[in-house]
Amino acid sequence: MSSFLVVLLAMCVTGILEQSGVLSSLVEPLVKRTQGSTFRITLATMVIALITNMIGSSMLLTSIVAGSLMKNVFKNNNLAPENLTRNIEDAGTMGAPVIPWNSNEIYCSYLLAVSPYAYFHMSF
Repeated sequence: MSSFLVVLLAMCVTGILEQSGVLSSLVEPLVKRTQGSTFRITLATMVIALITNMIGSSMLLTSIVAGSLMKNVFKNNNLAPENLTRNIEDAGTMGAPVIPWNSNEIYCSYLLAVSPYAYFHMSF
């Protein structure tokens, strides 16, 4: 139930921020710096996913917010949406267990009964 509530809340907040124009104003300076380069767009997507993961402390929130932020950028640059989801997966999901305050890291530490630093090098 808690995962469902996180997704529902993330969708509500993302929808409000998207319709009010806040998300586009946050992404626009970053998009201008990418200059249509596939590498830069990929890097920007991964950075957004990691930052969202650090702020939101949840991989589910990262997937929704980063996807909403970058979907138009990928569309406008004729990049496949599968690449967007792959970038979010690479940075958001795989980066979650290495952020000490993230819910995924807490679960991994509890499950393995070790400090997060014990498996940090294996996360990549």
